[in-house]
Amino acid sequence: MKRGMAPVRRHAAGASRGAAMVEFAVVCPVLALMGLAVLQYSLLYVAKNQVNHASFMAARAGSMHNATVESISAAYLRSLAPLYGGGSNPAEIAAAVARATADMNGRYRIELINPNRASFSDFNDPALQRLLRTDARVIPNSGLAMKDPAVVKAASQQNIFDANLLKLRITHGYQPRVLAAARVFVATLAATDDGTDRFRSALLAEGRVPVVNDIALHMNSDAIEWADPVSIPGGPQTGTSQSGPPPGTDGDGTGGETGGSGGNHGTGDGKTTPPAAPDGQGNQDNYPDGGDDKGCGPAACPVCTVELLASESFPLSADVLFGFDEASLKPGGLEALDDLIAEAGAAQQNGQAIASVTISGHTDQLGSVAINQRLSEARAAAVRDYLKSKGFPDVPIAVRGMGSADPVIAQADCPGSREEQVDCLAPNRRVVIDIRRAGGKP
Repeated sequence: MKRGMAPVRRHAAGASRGAAMVEFAVVCPVLALMGLAVLQYSLLYVAKNQVNHASFMAARAGSMHNATVESISAAYLRSLAPLYGGGSNPAEIAAAVARATADMNGRYRIELINPNRASFSDFNDPALQRLLRTDARVIPNSGLAMKDPAVVKAASQQNIFDANLLKLRITHGYQPRVLAAARVFVATLAATDDGTDRFRSALLAEGRVPVVNDIALHMNSDAIEWADPVSIPGGPQTGTSQSGPPPGTDGDGTGGETGGSGGNHGTGDGKTTPPAAPDGQGNQDNYPDGGDDKGCGPAACPVCTVELLASESFPLSADVLFGFDEASLKPGGLEALDDLIAEAGAAQQNGQAIASVTISGHTDQLGSVAINQRLSEARAAAVRDYLKSKGFPDVPIAVRGMGSADPVIAQADCPGSREEQVDCLAPNRRVVIDIRRAGGKP
């Protein structure tokens, strides 16, 4: 009997080894897929954090620049740069932004939730429309401290403070990179897609994961109504921003809390709006010959138009113009501005007419937000005042303070002592003079 049982034991051992091999063959791929899923989820988590930050920066730019989709979109793409390689110098960062712009072309959506149509119906200010030279409706942001919050309008059921709350929803098409896990992620989301959101369905069909962020910030400039509350920048448009003014002061000349209004934007029909003409005092004294808000002289001119042909930017180092943490122009700064005045005058005489100028002050990230904001506004105003006093062409000159909101170099890239950080962050301390040239004849 004992000799006869030996083959049975060998058979049982072989069967056990075979079962273990089968279990391994089944379990190993499952474990591998789970590991890939964890890796993909980790990458998605990191990307989501960056997208959250980019959404906040986009809303912040919109709050300072009339809630225009152009300013929101530009800030969003700029803040996505770390996901596309980032960089340690301006050239590398610009390349990362270019990669983000190319990859996200038509793959993110910006929705304006508030102010809504009813908000603009209730609070539109025709005087601001004329000042900002736009047919779109405008909600005023200045003088809110004097407003009565108990006054609620019927159509929107909002008071003026509610109407000045910017609410955005940004849908980002994230491209998962871990192949097997990516397919599972997208397939699972696609299986639950009801098809009511065509943009979301299109992202899933492309193998992208829709990441949605809702952001709310108080407006720091006058809000200009969009032609459509939905925009898909770079892709088939379901909506575009309405025309906006060049950056400058608010209607009362105070510049709002941040001293900024929006940039000059197209109307969505391929045309370009003429520049606005605020002179820092909320009037139109800078229009020559008593012209109206269409750029015409006192005489009737039914076909008078102004077409913007070119825009030039002149970034000047704030360290050359001013002392550190100061807003008084230094001798070296006066020389730099004198050169710019001479160039502008020569160009004007050669027929290269200047339509408008925007001066933007920027600081580094050291110090408080409030102090940097005031310093950037004061520096931009100092440059404007000097240009006006020294014979710069008599055109509208708008100023805005950007504070530390648009850095060239991130503070995280500048470790070390405060002195080392001051030196490293020097490129952020700048004043940018944007000159828009005009052509066309009345």
